[in-house]
Amino acid sequence: MTTRINPEGERMKADRHNSNSLLNSRLKAAKLFHNAILTKRIKESQLGIEDLFLADLYRRAGDFQSASQVIENAENKPIETSILRLIEYEKRLIHAKDTAYYQIDQALLEN
Repeated sequence: MTTRINPEGERMKADRHNSNSLLNSRLKAAKLFHNAILTKRIKESQLGIEDLFLADLYRRAGDFQSASQVIENAENKPIETSILRLIEYEKRLIHAKDTAYYQIDQALLEN
């Protein structure tokens, strides 16, 4: 069984009644990050890593369609094995419509 670790801690408890606000904040972050990628303000150090982060932001915001599109585009790139493993994990989370927080090591252990 995987333990979920939530860095938002007590804030999440306070925001449970207002989850739309939390999802909207995550979606805004995803859009800002996406714009930064498109305008080349973010330099990628490892091919596919920005796609993985962006897909994760969209997934956590509940925008599974955008997350899937980002992952689909990433899969057409020559990406190293470690990033591909994370992308496969992210695909499973998207398919499950899971908006929870997971650490990278969880993905590496489960793959």
